[in-house]
Amino acid sequence: MRNDENINELAGKFFDGQAREKFIDNHEKIERMWAAGDADITPQAIERVKAAVNRELTRRRYAARVRRFAVAAAVVMIAGAGLLLMVTRPSAVEPAPVTVANIWESESIAEDENIAAFADEIAAIENELAAVRLGEQNEFDEYSYVTKLELELIEEENIFWKG
Repeated sequence: MRNDENINELAGKFFDGQAREKFIDNHEKIERMWAAGDADITPQAIERVKAAVNRELTRRRYAARVRRFAVAAAVVMIAGAGLLLMVTRPSAVEPAPVTVANIWESESIAEDENIAAFADEIAAIENELAAVRLGEQNEFDEYSYVTKLELELIEEENIFWKG
């Protein structure tokens, strides 16, 4: 009984389905022949067994080669398709070069609120720097515009470093 369980387990590890059943049937047939004393192991029988084993191994190796070839072909096709897409993909539209002269000469500065705000700040800083160079001081403001900007920058840096 224990021998049959071992044979079933062994057959389950190496074979599946019909091949497993055939292996178990052949094993039982050999056991009966051996027990009856009819087991005549001839060199031809050994050669038949070796040939059957070689056929099965050849079939399995061929199937493994086919699978490997199919995977390699799929990888090559996917890589080729990716490369083809990269080569033929339309390039991004490059914007026209924007120069400072184009911006300042443009009529649309007044229309764009962000650019107009920056332009106003730049003009105020230029006026403040000119006043500082000439030694003039604005009597109406407690702090000059440049000083206010410096204080705002210091405050932002402090907030950044505090976390």
